[in-house]
Parts: sequence; structure tokens; C-alpha cells
Amino acid sequence: MEGYKIPPVMFTESQANALILAEKLVLKSKDSSFIKDYTEAIEKLNPF
Repeated sequence: MEGYKIPPVMFTESQANALILAEKLVLKSKDSSFIKDYTEAIEKLNPF
């Protein structure tokens, strides 16, 4: 929806580390559709 905003997401250190590890595993998979979906999901967390 236009103008809709969500509050900032605050991750713990271990949650942030889990996301970093997940990204490394996704990129290793070489599955382009999986990489695309992961990238789009992460971009939703940081739209800037």
C-alpha cells in the first residue's frame, strides 16, 4: 500500500549472524530463483 510503513526491525547479534550465514548458504546453492527470492526478501527489510 502506498505510504504504508513498518517499524524498524531490531535483530539480536545471533539473529544477524544467522542472516549472514543464510545468505552465504543461499549464494552457494547457485539456484538463481532461490537467490532472487532471498535477495528480494532481504531488500524488504532494508528498502533504502
